[in-house]
Order: sequence, then C-alpha cells, then structure tokens
Amino acid sequence: MRSHFRGWVARATVVGAAVLALTACGTGGPAGTGPSEGGDKKGGIFTTIDANRKITPGAPNNPYNPKGNAFTGYNVFQLAWNKANPKNINDFFPGLAASWEASEDLSKVTIKLQPNAKWSDGTPVTGKDVQTSFAIGYVAGTLTGINLGEIKVVDDSTVEFNQLPGEPSQTFMLNLITAAIVPDAQYGPQLPADIWDLIKKTDAGDKAATTKIAELTKKITAFNPPDDLSAGPFVLAGINPGEAILKKNEHFFAADKITPDQVKLRNYAGNNEIWNYLQSGQLDYGPFTAMPTNILQSIERAGNKQIVSTSYVQASLSFDQSVQPFDKVQTRQAFAHLLDRDAITKVGQPVGGSPSETTTGMVKAAGDVLITPETHDQLNPYGHDPAKAEQLLIEAGLTKGGDGKWLLADGKPFTVTMQAVTGFSDWIAASNVVCSELNDFGIACQNKVSPDFAVYQEEMAAGKYPFGWWLTGVGTIPNTSLGRIWGTPYGYNLVGSKVVYKARTEKESGNWLSGPQEITLPDGSKVKPGELVAGLRTLKSEQQAAPIQQIVLATNTAVPMIAIWDYQNVQFINEKRFTNFPDGKDPGLQKLSPGVWMSLGYIQAK
Repeated sequence: MRSHFRGWVARATVVGAAVLALTACGTGGPAGTGPSEGGDKKGGIFTTIDANRKITPGAPNNPYNPKGNAFTGYNVFQLAWNKANPKNINDFFPGLAASWEASEDLSKVTIKLQPNAKWSDGTPVTGKDVQTSFAIGYVAGTLTGINLGEIKVVDDSTVEFNQLPGEPSQTFMLNLITAAIVPDAQYGPQLPADIWDLIKKTDAGDKAATTKIAELTKKITAFNPPDDLSAGPFVLAGINPGEAILKKNEHFFAADKITPDQVKLRNYAGNNEIWNYLQSGQLDYGPFTAMPTNILQSIERAGNKQIVSTSYVQASLSFDQSVQPFDKVQTRQAFAHLLDRDAITKVGQPVGGSPSETTTGMVKAAGDVLITPETHDQLNPYGHDPAKAEQLLIEAGLTKGGDGKWLLADGKPFTVTMQAVTGFSDWIAASNVVCSELNDFGIACQNKVSPDFAVYQEEMAAGKYPFGWWLTGVGTIPNTSLGRIWGTPYGYNLVGSKVVYKARTEKESGNWLSGPQEITLPDGSKVKPGELVAGLRTLKSEQQAAPIQQIVLATNTAVPMIAIWDYQNVQFINEKRFTNFPDGKDPGLQKLSPGVWMSLGYIQAK
C-alpha cells in the first residue's frame, strides 16, 4: 500500500495571523510543581478556546469534515504529540502510543498502544483502530507525504509500519505517530472491504480506483457518527452556537490525571471575540492572537497572566517574480533595505512579534541551531538603508522622476498593491506602514484586503498578488520550514517519492513565486534550492547541515520573500480556578492544547 501525496507543504492554521501550529524544542519545566499524577482537588469547568477549530452547530462530530465538531487533544487523540525539537524531529510526548521503536534507517516503525487505552464506551483501542484510521486518513487526504508501504497489525496493541522501498523519508515516523486515531467500530463500516487494494491501484494510476476513492472522500467527510466515541480525555456532550460542552471521559487511559469534570470551548468569529472573553475573565486559558498593546493591557488588568514561548513561524512579504520589476533581484533586495522591519513590527505585531534579523527562510530560533557561524557571517542583514535601496533600484533599470516618483524601465509609474486578509489585524496594520514607507520613497502603494484566508491562499496560488503576506519558517523540520518558500510555492512538488518541478505555465504547478530554479551564491557557485530542500527529506539530521547552509544563502541572496517579524507565542492563563499550567519554558509543549497538557499531568483545580 502506498500513501498518496496530496501537497508537499502543510498550511498553518491561523486566527487573525496568529499562528496556532507553533513548534519549538526542548522539554523544559512546567509552572508550579510540574506534571503530576493528579491533584487532590478534582472537578470544575475549564473554559477555553479551540484556536484550531471554530464551532459549527449541525456539523458532524468528524475530524475529517472541514467544519466538523471534533477537537484535537480533547475528544480526538493522536498516537503521540510532536515535541518540535529542531535537533531531533522524532521526539514525542506520549499519546495513545505508550512507546515506539524505529529501525536505524526509519524504514520500519513499531508502536505499542497504551495498555489501558479505551474508547469512551469502555472498549479497548486496538491495532485494528489504528489500521482503519490510516485508511480513513488516506481517503480523506489528511495523511500526506507519509510514503507508507505496508501497515501490519501484529496484535491488538502492536502495529508495524513499513516505508516504501527506496530512499527512506526522515519524516516517516513523525508523520505516522502524530496521526489522529478514530474508532474502527464507527469508521470501518464506511470503507469497502477492498480499501487497501483500491489505495494500491490509485497510487498506480488506475483511473477507476481513483474515481472510487474520490467518491469515498465525499462519503467520509460527510459521515456523522451517531454518538461521540472518544479515546481522548473528554467526550462531546453538547453543542450550541456559543460553545461546545465536553465531559470527562472516565475510560481515558490517564483519567486519574484529568482534573476538570467539563471543558467549555467558547465559539468565536475572530480575534475581537477572544479579546472580549479574556477581558471579562471568562477563560482559564486563551490562545495566541494578534492584538495591539492597549488590548494586552486590558486583558492583563482582568487577572490574566502572559505565558510567552518561542514560535517557529514568521511573517514575510513575498514577490511574484513573473511581474516586473520583481523579476530583478536588485528590486527585491532594494525592498529588503527600504522596508523598516522594526517600525513595521512595532505597529503590526507589538505584542507577539520580534523583528526578523534578516531573511534566511528560518526564524532566528531555528537558525541559531541550524545555521553555522561561517554561513551567518556571509548573510546580508538588509539593514534599513533607503540610499542603498535607491542604488539597487537604479541597477534594476528603474528611474526616479523629477517629482520623486519611481518609473519602470518602460517609463510607466512603479505601483504596488499591498495585499492582506480580512480579520488578520496584524497584517492589515502592518500593511499600512509598508504602504506609507513605499509612498514616502516614491513608489505608489495601495492596500487591499481579501475576504478570508482560504480565498487569499487560492488567489495567491493563482498569481493574483504580486506582493503580499506569507507565513514562512513554519516548524522545526528543515524541509517543511524551507519548503514554505522553495517547495510548492516555487513549483517543486513531491509526487510519490520523487520531486517534480513545474513551471508557472504548467497545469496545477502551484508555482506562484515564479523564480529561477538556479541561484548564484555569494561565492559564485550555483545551486537549485528547490531540489536541495526536497532532498532533505531523505537525509539524516547530521547529513543535512551542508545543504541547509546552501539553501539559507540562496534565500538570503535571491530574496524571494522578505522576513519581517518572527512570531512569539503569547498565551494567557487565569489562575482563579485552576493552576499548574506549563510555563513557556518548553515551546513544544506550549503549542499543544490544554487537553493534551491535562493528559500529561498539568492543570489542577485550586
């Protein structure tokens, strides 16, 4: 069986431009006494926001439905949870898997389920549930890039995964062990008996099988289980337009660690609603959202405490190089010198942002680990220097008129549209500063806003925005992080186990940056960073250092995007009702939901 690859680079989930799939390294220390086996005080209602999923009354309790009322870490649980350690991508917190073991080349991974793992009806979680979950994930399109060759149920509590023959992917174990597990009792009957044969035929290009899988995809995503069968710490008990109510799952394998009797997940339309909940002291925990300083102060006055951790996500400005004069590297470098990152960050992300040091394709926290001192010394910091920007624009063939306005090589005015997204308050505020700086410099700039992020991504991919915002540096896995630039946006797509490059003009290329495949580095050597990024998938960590340096230098030299700020994960806790929250020293822990924290022994009633 071969797992079909549906897209190379996973998209980050956001609230406003608040990145919620945040990653970091280390195991750190918790607040208070740290993880415990369960406090003496039990009970109470824990109130929060699920920043990854809004509530949709009437939608199915189905994690594969785009609007489904299934909440990861609460009533949807994974085999394990990624610690986001840049030094070791296969470092996990336990979930439904109690242990895991991989061969030296990662071609085989064996997991052992928690001995007491049960569904909320008291029946055991078994290897059959795991096997069905991977078939469902394939059909629903959520398991991407796994390169899975075969899955064997060794016994009720043991499952073995084998990669396809060839060059093993170094993310094989990560992709497997962080998959959600659903009950075979509910989802198994939705699949035909020959599902694995269909999967094999689909990956072999069989059109009839592909059609059947497409029909199954619609069926699976629309499926509405009659009741919530949860293997997580909570079970969905009720839902209305304002909130979802989850009750404690007494059959959860770590139920003794779970303090609250209930969790309330408040609904929201955007950042303003989350601010209001925090300002009125309604939330025990509030996720990161973009906010201005005055809102932060109001939230703190309500008794909320900041928990700040590193976020491996970056806000950048991207260039469509098929549009003049962005096809000239001097133009892109000029913008990097012209735009004042400190001033833009101060307005756009004063609470949860730190101005990017330079453009490398990584946030500083990842670069500090993965970029060598020798490479760092070669990086252009692109300090704020309007005079240098003017020189570079002239080199790019532009001219400055007597009225101080810049003209393209054909004599037409140089105009720019700055594209942001409705609800992304940080991007919108920052866009005003960007346009102000460009207008002051003599480049006519206007702001436009897309109606939502889905439309924005679709139109960005269609090449409708020559200049706009993009999230880069996402995560601690180098090929994923650097692939935010040099992967699908640059035309490099992984099909099966091979990388295929498609030019902008080719069908379904995904290539909206439209830059040259080959980049000249400062020392005169030439590299193809898209191919180098794709190759990282099959290299062990110790083998990745050399290509990473080349990719970083290519990014810094070619400037396909300008890094503006690195996000900081600013979360809020209110300790009136509960205590012993993670304290931010472990950023990998901070990116997980409070439901996962509880399963690990955090959060007790006061």
